Amino acid sequence: MDILEFFHKSSDTLLVSFGGHFEDRRLGGFVFVNFLQQRFPHVDQLFLMDTHCSCYHKGVGGVSTNIDETVAFLQGKIHGYDRVLFIGNSGGGYAALLFGALLHVHRVVAFVPPTLLMSPGFEDRYRDVVPFVEAATQTKFVVYGDCSITDETHPHHIRHCNRLPQNVTVVRRQGIDLRKIRDSGELLEIVSDIICS
Repeated sequence: MDILEFFHKSSDTLLVSFGGHFEDRRLGGFVFVNFLQQRFPHVDQLFLMDTHCSCYHKGVGGVSTNIDETVAFLQGKIHGYDRVLFIGNSGGGYAALLFGALLHVHRVVAFVPPTLLMSPGFEDRYRDVVPFVEAATQTKFVVYGDCSITDETHPHHIRHCNRLPQNVTVVRRQGIDLRKIRDSGELLEIVSDIICS
């Protein structure tokens, strides 16, 4: 299965982390496991990986085969929590936005997410996350976009962030390096903020 779970009987908060593409496992995949487990051991945590490299359109190994099945799986996991937080990078950022909006979770943080999938092989209904995000007015979204990418066809180009609706806070940066964000302590601040607010 492409999931890791860490649950405690007393936690009222669930943090769900969506990994980026499989080849980016060290950064966007299970990279957050050690970091989050060490710093937030009191918070329930669920980590998902997209080994199909399909922005979760082909599901999560061992639990689902498409978006709707993953929604049903996540619905069962988030049930009963006072606060649910989704975080993801790249394709995992797309997933955090889409699933966070569909499930109306409390907070979503996404790093360089594509917001419109143009390649073949994606389910048409879920190609564009913007309508779902726009409709999720009770969810707080924060997206980190990279202004340094000049190729407009690149899935991390800032144009993806520029299409997001006004209910999303977009943080624009010259270069997004998750390792630096993690090692500088900024990721700790970001996650602490969403867990404690």
